[in-house]
Amino acid sequence: MYAQLFLGLLIWFALGLAVALVFAAVAANQDAEQINPAIPPGAAFVRVSNVTAPGNSLLVRMANFDFGNLSYKDISLYRQVCEGKRFFQIGDKQQQLTIAAGNYYTLTVLGQDEDQQVFLVKDAISGSSTDSQPVAERHASNRSIDHDIDLDDYFDHGRGGVA
Repeated sequence: MYAQLFLGLLIWFALGLAVALVFAAVAANQDAEQINPAIPPGAAFVRVSNVTAPGNSLLVRMANFDFGNLSYKDISLYRQVCEGKRFFQIGDKQQQLTIAAGNYYTLTVLGQDEDQQVFLVKDAISGSSTDSQPVAERHASNRSIDHDIDLDDYFDHGRGGVA
Protein backbone atom coordinates (compact mmCIF):
# COMPACT_ATOMS: atom_id res chain seq x y z
CA MET A 1 0.00 0.00 0.00
CA TYR A 2 2.80 2.40 0.87
CA ALA A 3 4.52 1.51 -2.39
CA GLN A 4 1.38 2.47 -4.35
CA LEU A 5 1.07 5.74 -2.42
CA PHE A 6 4.74 6.50 -2.99
CA LEU A 7 4.40 5.71 -6.71
CA GLY A 8 1.31 7.93 -6.96
CA LEU A 9 3.09 10.83 -5.24
CA LEU A 10 6.11 10.35 -7.48
CA ILE A 11 3.91 10.47 -10.60
CA TRP A 12 2.16 13.65 -9.37
CA PHE A 13 5.53 15.22 -8.57
CA ALA A 14 6.85 14.36 -12.05
CA LEU A 15 3.73 15.79 -13.70
CA GLY A 16 3.93 18.95 -11.60
CA LEU A 17 7.60 19.37 -12.46
CA ALA A 18 6.88 18.88 -16.18
CA VAL A 19 4.10 21.49 -16.12
CA ALA A 20 6.34 23.94 -14.25
CA LEU A 21 9.12 23.45 -16.82
CA VAL A 22 6.71 24.05 -19.70
CA PHE A 23 5.44 27.28 -18.10
CA ALA A 24 9.01 28.41 -17.41
CA ALA A 25 10.03 27.79 -21.03
CA VAL A 26 7.01 29.71 -22.36
CA ALA A 27 7.66 32.62 -19.98
CA ALA A 28 11.35 32.74 -20.91
CA ASN A 29 10.46 32.78 -24.61
CA GLN A 30 7.98 35.64 -24.07
CA ASP A 31 10.59 37.60 -22.08
CA ALA A 32 13.18 37.07 -24.82
CA GLU A 33 10.76 38.42 -27.44
CA GLN A 34 10.14 41.55 -25.34
CA ILE A 35 13.84 42.16 -24.70
CA ASN A 36 15.19 41.03 -28.05
CA PRO A 37 12.41 41.38 -30.64
CA ALA A 38 13.02 40.08 -34.12
CA ILE A 39 13.48 42.76 -36.76
CA PRO A 40 10.26 42.88 -38.81
CA PRO A 41 10.55 42.37 -42.58
CA GLY A 42 11.33 45.61 -44.42
CA ALA A 43 12.64 47.34 -41.28
CA ALA A 44 15.81 47.98 -39.27
CA PHE A 45 16.59 49.16 -35.74
CA VAL A 46 18.27 52.57 -35.45
CA ARG A 47 19.63 54.41 -32.40
CA VAL A 48 21.38 57.78 -32.10
CA SER A 49 24.57 58.73 -30.25
CA ASN A 50 25.55 62.31 -29.45
CA VAL A 51 29.33 62.75 -29.55
CA THR A 52 29.28 66.43 -30.54
CA ALA A 53 30.77 68.44 -27.65
CA PRO A 54 30.47 68.65 -23.85
CA GLY A 55 27.33 70.50 -22.82
CA ASN A 56 25.73 70.11 -26.25
CA SER A 57 22.35 68.39 -26.51
CA LEU A 58 20.56 67.24 -29.66
CA LEU A 59 16.93 66.75 -30.59
CA VAL A 60 16.86 64.06 -33.29
CA ARG A 61 13.66 63.23 -35.18
CA MET A 62 12.64 60.99 -38.02
CA ALA A 63 9.19 60.78 -39.60
CA ASN A 64 6.61 61.00 -36.80
CA PHE A 65 8.76 60.03 -33.83
CA ASP A 66 11.80 61.41 -32.12
CA PHE A 67 14.80 59.80 -30.53
CA GLY A 68 14.61 62.25 -27.64
CA ASN A 69 16.73 65.12 -26.46
CA LEU A 70 20.18 63.56 -26.13
CA SER A 71 22.88 65.12 -23.99
CA TYR A 72 26.55 64.82 -24.92
CA LYS A 73 27.63 61.14 -24.78
CA ASP A 74 24.04 59.85 -24.60
CA ILE A 75 22.77 56.97 -26.74
CA SER A 76 19.07 56.56 -27.48
CA LEU A 77 17.01 53.40 -27.52
CA TYR A 78 16.81 51.45 -30.75
CA ARG A 79 13.77 52.46 -32.81
CA GLN A 80 12.20 50.50 -35.62
CA VAL A 81 12.64 52.29 -38.96
CA CYS A 82 11.33 51.23 -42.38
CA GLU A 83 13.97 50.47 -45.00
CA GLY A 84 14.78 52.95 -47.75
CA LYS A 85 15.83 56.58 -47.89
CA ARG A 86 14.84 58.38 -44.69
CA PHE A 87 15.21 61.97 -43.57
CA PHE A 88 16.67 62.47 -40.11
CA GLN A 89 16.26 65.91 -38.56
CA ILE A 90 18.92 67.00 -36.10
CA GLY A 91 18.08 70.39 -34.67
CA ASP A 92 17.36 72.59 -37.70
CA LYS A 93 19.24 70.40 -40.19
CA GLN A 94 17.94 67.49 -42.24
CA GLN A 95 19.96 64.71 -43.78
CA GLN A 96 18.84 61.85 -45.99
CA LEU A 97 20.25 58.42 -45.13
CA THR A 98 19.62 54.98 -46.59
CA ILE A 99 18.44 52.25 -44.23
CA ALA A 100 18.75 48.57 -45.26
CA ALA A 101 16.27 46.11 -43.77
CA GLY A 102 17.38 43.52 -41.23
CA ASN A 103 20.19 45.58 -39.68
CA TYR A 104 20.97 47.46 -36.49
CA TYR A 105 22.41 50.98 -36.96
CA THR A 106 23.85 53.73 -34.79
CA LEU A 107 23.41 57.24 -36.15
CA THR A 108 26.48 59.03 -34.79
CA VAL A 109 26.46 62.84 -34.68
CA LEU A 110 29.88 64.54 -34.51
CA GLY A 111 30.93 68.19 -34.39
CA GLN A 112 28.92 71.36 -33.99
CA ASP A 113 27.23 73.99 -36.14
CA GLU A 114 28.64 74.05 -39.70
CA ASP A 115 31.15 71.29 -38.88
CA GLN A 116 28.47 68.87 -37.70
CA GLN A 117 28.61 65.50 -39.45
CA VAL A 118 26.29 62.52 -39.30
CA PHE A 119 27.47 58.94 -39.83
CA LEU A 120 25.17 55.96 -40.14
CA VAL A 121 27.20 53.09 -38.68
CA LYS A 122 26.02 49.53 -39.23
CA ASP A 123 26.26 47.82 -35.85
CA ALA A 124 28.03 44.47 -35.66
CA ILE A 125 24.83 42.66 -34.71
CA SER A 126 21.85 41.48 -36.70
CA GLY A 127 18.49 39.89 -36.10
CA SER A 128 19.97 36.43 -36.56
CA SER A 129 23.17 36.89 -34.55
CA THR A 130 22.90 39.06 -31.45
CA ASP A 131 25.77 37.56 -29.46
CA SER A 132 28.21 40.41 -30.14
CA GLN A 133 26.39 42.89 -27.91
CA PRO A 134 24.60 42.08 -24.67
CA VAL A 135 20.81 42.32 -24.79
CA ALA A 136 20.70 44.60 -21.74
CA GLU A 137 23.01 47.09 -23.46
CA ARG A 138 21.15 47.03 -26.76
CA HIS A 139 17.76 47.71 -25.22
CA ALA A 140 18.62 49.74 -22.13
CA SER A 141 17.05 53.14 -21.63
CA ASN A 142 18.99 56.23 -22.70
CA ARG A 143 22.39 55.95 -21.11
CA SER A 144 25.52 58.00 -21.00
CA ILE A 145 28.82 56.73 -22.29
CA ASP A 146 31.19 56.79 -19.33
CA HIS A 147 34.41 56.29 -21.25
CA ASP A 148 36.26 57.96 -24.10
CA ILE A 149 35.25 57.00 -27.61
CA ASP A 150 38.03 56.29 -30.09
CA LEU A 151 36.13 56.73 -33.35
CA ASP A 152 39.27 56.41 -35.47
CA ASP A 153 39.82 52.94 -34.04
CA TYR A 154 36.16 52.07 -34.61
CA PHE A 155 36.12 53.12 -38.26
CA ASP A 156 39.58 51.78 -39.15
CA HIS A 157 39.31 48.21 -37.91
CA GLY A 158 36.10 46.98 -39.48
CA ARG A 159 33.90 46.80 -36.39
CA GLY A 160 31.29 48.77 -38.26
CA GLY A 161 31.22 50.84 -41.34
CA VAL A 162 29.83 53.98 -42.76
CA ALA A 163 26.77 53.29 -44.86
